[in-house]
Amino acid sequence: MRSALSNGRKPRIAWFSPLPGGSTPVGSKASYTSACLLPFICESFEVELFHNEFRRYQNYPTHHYLSAFERHQQQPFDLFLYQVEDLPCANFVRAHLGLIPGVVWFHDLLFTTRCPDGLLHSPWEVTLQKFLGKDVAWPTEELWPDVSSPVDRRAASLALLPIFSNPWAHSEYLRSIEQSFAETTNIRPHSYYLPIPAEPTKSFVQNTGEFTVGFAGTARIEARSHVLLQALSEVQSPVKLLWLLDESERGPAQALCKEFSVNSVEFVTKRSPERWQELLPRINLAIHTLFSVFGSTAPYLSLSLLAKLPAVTTRFGATELLPPGATTSIEPGDSEVTQLRTVIEKQLRESSPNEIGYGYGCETFLTRDIAAELTTLLFRAQQPLSQALNRWTALESEARGALLRSIQGARAAHTTPPSDTDLLGKSFSELGWLAAQ
Repeated sequence: MRSALSNGRKPRIAWFSPLPGGSTPVGSKASYTSACLLPFICESFEVELFHNEFRRYQNYPTHHYLSAFERHQQQPFDLFLYQVEDLPCANFVRAHLGLIPGVVWFHDLLFTTRCPDGLLHSPWEVTLQKFLGKDVAWPTEELWPDVSSPVDRRAASLALLPIFSNPWAHSEYLRSIEQSFAETTNIRPHSYYLPIPAEPTKSFVQNTGEFTVGFAGTARIEARSHVLLQALSEVQSPVKLLWLLDESERGPAQALCKEFSVNSVEFVTKRSPERWQELLPRINLAIHTLFSVFGSTAPYLSLSLLAKLPAVTTRFGATELLPPGATTSIEPGDSEVTQLRTVIEKQLRESSPNEIGYGYGCETFLTRDIAAELTTLLFRAQQPLSQALNRWTALESEARGALLRSIQGARAAHTTPPSDTDLLGKSFSELGWLAAQ
């Protein structure tokens, strides 16, 4: 694999992601992915990290994201890589994507949180058409946000190379995004599936004592916790529930357990992939039920499979694409409780390592393999993305001229020109040169 450009230096990457520690939630998929992959990515690239805090991360060059333009001017980056997810701590990633486009790794495409306030009136659709070479005019009036869909159409359309860690989200992108910057890069295919990495844990335990069911879902209805608790209440043999959750969820979870008379429960807080991996040696059966278009079971399910644990999933979304036998798949509906109770009772009688799931996990999720695939993809994308960024610079120049003409026209008409804040928040919030002025 190539590790340097023709001039002998490593390509430079501006890596935008929440980072472990500080105020970043421990369950951030982006921060977990960064921690897993950066040691490998730095073998082939010169990486500088950008996040929304004023602290360093380990020994990596780390900066607040508002300094990215200055860093780019001092020593230009060859690629910008953004990890997008449905957490407020990652809003800065979605914001900066509109200032300098690049590779975007979507851990979420559908959002429960709204777009960052500064982008609500962004003219991204006009920007998209301009970038695609269409003859459209820059907007002269305030644009109102499109809140008709939870799909982040703006981020998906402005991605020069979209990557998805959830195969279901990738399918939704192909179905719902009609035009994007990716069309201009000549990269084939235009988009990719690349899962969140995970590592094996030798943790399968035979059922020789207390049988423990592990669950990392929320207390909300989408995670089917009520189904699990009712099934456990109907199992005649002793079963312990090991429930990994956030501290804020403890109250609702305790209330649910009381409602279903499930008393053998241990709550473990600070839900994160690392915490789940620590608990795997204590678990006989892993429950990864999810019935929602939001979120995913990654990387918790991946870690369970790589630990050879028998696992249960809901036949919905991304888990429908799992190979037969990798998990026990529960059909959503009226018989969920009966199906799940049957699985638990079967595992109580005959628990064995999940070799099929382990084999699938080794083929799909190993960190070094994911890093190698991402490295290859970034090298392939480097030249076409560089050409696309040149077009972006030309578009910025055109927009600058349009902005200056609008100000000059306002002055000539003896009217008050718009303030810098209005321009940033409304008509030209997408344009990086404004942020650098």
